[in-house]
Amino acid sequence: MHEEYKQYNYGNFGTNLRNLRLSFRRLQGHADADSAALAHDLQVRSRVVNNPRGYPQWEGSAAERLLKIDIDTHEHKKMEPRMLYQKRKEYQEFPLEVFRNHIYQEVRSRTGSLYWSAKKKK
Repeated sequence: MHEEYKQYNYGNFGTNLRNLRLSFRRLQGHADADSAALAHDLQVRSRVVNNPRGYPQWEGSAAERLLKIDIDTHEHKKMEPRMLYQKRKEYQEFPLEVFRNHIYQEVRSRTGSLYWSAKKKK
């Protein structure tokens, strides 16, 4: 036996191993139930198409991804929000006001993060 195991009675090894295996099986059962519950909840959540206001969820949408690309290419500076809104059908799934606010939010997050990180370093 290794030195670190000498404090334990060797006669109890079989009982301890059996208890450990039973405990593992019980915990594995809980993990399987949790995994099934998570899969169910994700399936239910994916069925929700519109948020309570009646339009799709912005986060994770194609419109969000395309807006980030348009901001990277400075399209938002070349045209008004209304014109940018009319440019893609993905944007038109949202009200113009909501889309406009997401433009401002994305620009603010890109410029503001530099300001706040610099201020934090001071």
